[in-house]
Amino acid sequence: MLLLDTSVLIAMALDQPVRPAARAAIIAAAGEANLWMSAISAWELGVIAIRTGRTGPMMGDPRAYLPELIRRTGLKVAPIDLEIALASNWLPEPFHTDPADRMLVATARVRDAQLLTSDRKILAYADAGHVRALAA
Repeated sequence: MLLLDTSVLIAMALDQPVRPAARAAIIAAAGEANLWMSAISAWELGVIAIRTGRTGPMMGDPRAYLPELIRRTGLKVAPIDLEIALASNWLPEPFHTDPADRMLVATARVRDAQLLTSDRKILAYADAGHVRALAA
């Protein structure tokens, strides 16, 4: 299972390049129908679009482009269930307090997924052995 960080979803929506190893992992996971995003990423994209306007000028309303991105890429959506919600509060510390990142990491840990991300804090957390991650 390859779980995409929100930043990777944005890169995909904008057809921005990712590292060759990340691209290979995306292609392989998509070919195995094992390419995932967390439901928290939909929430995060909405927050970004509404509060900061950062995605608005680039991609528009995520309610419009996200279903199309999911259809086009074969993404599956990992729900935030009780186990993930609770696990996000009891991650091995130290880790930062961003709720979306905590949910992403908890989802990867609970679902035994590799998290594809460009977030340096998550990559450092992976280097400490707390989650499997690949740099985008």
